[in-house]
Amino acid sequence: MRLPNAAGGLIDSGELEASRFFLTAHSRAPEVNLYNRPRISLWPVQADKAKRTAKDKLLNFCATTAGLPGGFQRASTWENNSTKQGSSQSQTADFQIARNQELLSYLQRLTKKAAPGFGSDTFDDKYGSLNRNQILLNMFDFIRWGVNGHNPYETPKYHYLPPRAYTKLNPEWMAESTAVPLTASGTPTEPYALKLKSFGHYPSVVEAAVVFMATQVEMASANKPKDVEAPTNVSDKTTKMQAFLILQPFIPAVGMPPRNPNVRYRVLGLENWKVNGISLGFGAQLVNRTWVASGATGDAGSATAYTSLNSHFYKARTGNAEKMMKPLPLAGWMPMKQTHSHLSAWRWTSLPARPSYLREGT
Repeated sequence: MRLPNAAGGLIDSGELEASRFFLTAHSRAPEVNLYNRPRISLWPVQADKAKRTAKDKLLNFCATTAGLPGGFQRASTWENNSTKQGSSQSQTADFQIARNQELLSYLQRLTKKAAPGFGSDTFDDKYGSLNRNQILLNMFDFIRWGVNGHNPYETPKYHYLPPRAYTKLNPEWMAESTAVPLTASGTPTEPYALKLKSFGHYPSVVEAAVVFMATQVEMASANKPKDVEAPTNVSDKTTKMQAFLILQPFIPAVGMPPRNPNVRYRVLGLENWKVNGISLGFGAQLVNRTWVASGATGDAGSATAYTSLNSHFYKARTGNAEKMMKPLPLAGWMPMKQTHSHLSAWRWTSLPARPSYLREGT
């Protein structure tokens, strides 16, 4: 049974101590890091102060030292799918904010120092300069989109990532909850040896598979395959085949929020691929746009890093899953007009011009 509070609503130290299981009355975590320097906040805020809620302002205040904010900022929010997609759909806008550059420079300097109490080795010694900077860029990128991506309830309402369908602000679910990878060449403190790209909340191609499929076999009669070793009733000799290409996308950051990548995959240079001296029929430029609502393909929108594979085989709309299937088999491939006595081929079909913020995987 819950006891009433003391007269006047006062709570003494004994009551706080008894409530520690439910309350965080104090924290023993230090306000500084191992180098006795300020920590960086894990809560990003909008650069536009008019787009900050009371919670944003409080957490930004708690992370401010000597008047300087200690958290990363985001350049702009999503407003619409045509002209104002926000900085989550930009590869550079968030990185180029001056304060973000200063905080990344701060991390670069710290990770080149030996951590007190852990010997003389540095993160630069452990990972090498390029890998260390890649890790720092990934950290910034994950904080940028992985926290507070949607704020549909508190005032002022905003969406940093393209909004979810339930908000009714993005009825076609275009690029729902995606953030394109950042690309950067370094900070004024330390340029990168190579141009680096973060993961984002966006697919990257990790594998390409060419699949060969028999379409005709040697026949003994009109309805009976010719057996090489009877009586299996299965032909052992293929007389015609088709080839198609499947790309395996990969998004390392799994989990919520479900994402709906709006991607056009473009593959170049396959026109010279041959089998036994005969062209496979692939075009010089293969294009396939994938744009499917999260979970509509049956593989769940956020279940694993590989769930974007199914979207290659679906149209870019919502609705009945069967009707969403692309009418051309296998990710929009279509048969070539030219066929050969023992070979035919499939290729991707062309698609309409991409929206201004559609990224390409080449």
